Amino acid sequence: MEVTVDIGRAIREIAESRGLKQVDICERAGISDAHMSQIWRSKKYDMYASVLYKISLALGVDANDVFELACKYPHPKDPKPMHDTEH
Repeated sequence: MEVTVDIGRAIREIAESRGLKQVDICERAGISDAHMSQIWRSKKYDMYASVLYKISLALGVDANDVFELACKYPHPKDPKPMHDTEH
């Protein structure tokens, strides 16, 4: 069973805790406004690892930290949290 996590929510949460806005992440990561907007609003859930890496650098955190936080939140299109499928 494929389970998706809400990377966008994790990115928003980290960014907001650091006082960063979507535009700040775009500028720092070199990602277009349109692409970042899709990620930010959880409309894009199948991003490349390289994009997650750029965003995590822009946030000042490790990409694993972003993914770990995202694993706490199921993607809006997938109601089952990731940790429920590991058993």
